[in-house]
Amino acid sequence: MTAKEFLRQYRRLTVKIRQLDLDIMQLEESYDSISIDYSGMPHGSNIADRTAQLATQMSGLRLQKVQLRAEALEKREEVIKVINQVDDPIQCQLLYDRYILFMTWERIAEDCDRSDKWCRTELHSRALQSVNKILGTSL
Repeated sequence: MTAKEFLRQYRRLTVKIRQLDLDIMQLEESYDSISIDYSGMPHGSNIADRTAQLATQMSGLRLQKVQLRAEALEKREEVIKVINQVDDPIQCQLLYDRYILFMTWERIAEDCDRSDKWCRTELHSRALQSVNKILGTSL
């Protein structure tokens, strides 16, 4: 696994969590849109079945979300532990800003008082080499 792949693991999990949030929100909207016919005429209805189905789906998605959050927190701590082993404080800060806080290159460059191209190419490249060395010794 490359340094970049290792560092991106936390972000991938947060993206999955956001997708689950959207799925849950859509299910809640479906749940809210179930209508009841108050015409007074007796007839069969599958509202209870549909409600139960939506509740089951929502429960499953919420459980997945809890599990993913736990996994994301573990991965976050693992990534931070490796980032903190980088000797150069500027590289360390760049890695933290990019892979933990998900900051843009423009914002990182502004904080470093450098060009975003320099941060994205030179500094990031050096930081990834440092992480590769750390990962190589810990494997």
